[in-house]
Amino acid sequence: MSNMQDIENTVYEINAEPKKWLDIALKLEDAAKTLQQNNLYEIHDIERRSQEYMLWGFCIENLFKGILVSKGINEIIKIRNGKSEYSGPGHDLVKLAQKVGFHLNIQDELLLKFLTNAILYFGRYPIPKNSSRLSVYWEESYDKSIEKIIEQLKSKY
Repeated sequence: MSNMQDIENTVYEINAEPKKWLDIALKLEDAAKTLQQNNLYEIHDIERRSQEYMLWGFCIENLFKGILVSKGINEIIKIRNGKSEYSGPGHDLVKLAQKVGFHLNIQDELLLKFLTNAILYFGRYPIPKNSSRLSVYWEESYDKSIEKIIEQLKSKY
């Protein structure tokens, strides 16, 4: 391996540290809060709030992944030839919660499934790849649950 490749790998590893995942999560949280505060729509208007939900989902995803990285970067992200190979559960927030040992009640699990759908399709696309993902329900209590989950995850850093 060349010196340049060693330097690139070192820089990559530094940028993959848990604190970097937290920093990104905090930025995503701020962006989601901005959308939420500027939202003049009905709380149940999923179509108009879909990017807000996507940002909440990405925030929680980054918090989970940062915790995974803190448990052992070599298990989660392998760096080969200046590229990362991620071996985790992707965007599935329920699987990420299970992987980090985060306890979910039924409401939390439903919320994380909802936010996973926001990440995978309705926050970005008009239709999902799979029609089984079309059913999307928002519960008013999810707003408080999002805050609770994020605070619990931030306390693990």
